[in-house]
Amino acid sequence: MGSFNVAGSVSDLSLGAGTKCVFIPLLPHKFSEDSRNVTVGGNTGIVSNEGPESLFSPFALPIIGTYDDYGSLEDIQVDDNTACIERFFGCSIDDFMNRSAGSAMCEEKKNILESLSGMFEHYDVYQTLIEFDLSRDSILRGADLNDRNLKLFGFVLDRVDDSLKRYNRVYRFPGVTNYIIHSDGTWSHVVEVSIKQKQHHVYSLADLAKIWEELTGININVSQYAHISKFDQMYDQLREAINKFNEDLVSQDEHVREMASTFGNPFGRFFHSDIRFSTYFMGWRYFEELYKNSIIEGKLKKEIADMLHLRSAMFSCNRFFFPAMNGEQFGNPKASKVLLEKSLEIVNEEIKEMEENE
Repeated sequence: MGSFNVAGSVSDLSLGAGTKCVFIPLLPHKFSEDSRNVTVGGNTGIVSNEGPESLFSPFALPIIGTYDDYGSLEDIQVDDNTACIERFFGCSIDDFMNRSAGSAMCEEKKNILESLSGMFEHYDVYQTLIEFDLSRDSILRGADLNDRNLKLFGFVLDRVDDSLKRYNRVYRFPGVTNYIIHSDGTWSHVVEVSIKQKQHHVYSLADLAKIWEELTGININVSQYAHISKFDQMYDQLREAINKFNEDLVSQDEHVREMASTFGNPFGRFFHSDIRFSTYFMGWRYFEELYKNSIIEGKLKKEIADMLHLRSAMFSCNRFFFPAMNGEQFGNPKASKVLLEKSLEIVNEEIKEMEENE
C-alpha cells in the first residue's frame, strides 16, 4: 500500500509525512445509546442541538504525534491521556493507533476499537483554535449564573419561589432592598421589587456586574475572574463532586447511600447540581471509564479544558467532529491557497461590515 496524505478536519489542509498533528479518535454518534436523530433541515443543513458532535463524538482526548504517511501517527507524545487509553484497551498506544487488538482484549473492547474512526488536524491549527477568544469561555463571560457563581459575587439565596415556573431561585445582595435576582441556574433576571414587571435579562456574570452597578451604584470587583476559565472551575467542581459521591456510597447513613447510588453519580444523567461539566461529555460514552480516575488525581485538567475550547471554536467555525476527506494523494497546496485567499477576502469584507455597523 502506497503512502498518502490526510486532511485536517477543521482546516482542510493536507498533512504529509512528518507533519506534527493531533489525532482525535471518533465514534459515530449513533454508536451511543443516548444518541438523538439528526435531521437535514430543508436539505440545506444539519439541524441538531449536538453542535459539532451531531454526526461523530470524540472517543478520547487528542493524541499528539507526527503523521506517518500511512494514515496513522508515529513519535507519539506519551502523556496522561495516552496512559488512560492504554489502560482502557490493555494495549500500547501504538497498537491502539494501528488497531492491533491483542488476544487478551475482550470482545467489547475489540468492538469499540473496530468501530473507531478519527480526525487529524495540524498541530499549529489545533493550538490556534484552543487559544481563540479564551475570554468568552472565562467565568465572567461563559459561566452559568448558578448558585455557586452568584455567591462568588456576594449574592445570597433568599428563597425558592415554587409559584414561578422557571426563574424561581430568588437572590438578594446585602444592603440592597429595591432589586433582587431571579435565576434558573443558567441565566438570570434582575427584578425591580416595586415594579415586578421591570426585568433586566442577564446572560453572564459580566452582564450582571455591569447592570448591577448601573442600577444600584455598587461596583462588584470581577477583574479576578476575567482570566479564569469556566472549564477549569467546572473541572474542580466535578472532582469535588466525585470525591463526595465516593464518600456517600460508603456512608453509615442508608438514605445517603441510596441517594448516592440513584442520583449522586456526577457523570450520571440524573445528577442534580450546579455542575454542567459532565454534560459536555454526554456523547462521549466512555468518558467516565477513561478519565474518572485521572480526574480524581487532578490530572488532565488542561487537556480537558483545551478540548472544550476546541469544541467551542469548531462551533464558531461551523465544523463537525468528522473524518476529513482525502483528496489528491499528496494534497494540492496551490488549490488550498486559492481557496484560503478567497475565503480570507470574503471574511475581511464581513468583518469590515460588522465593524461599520457597531
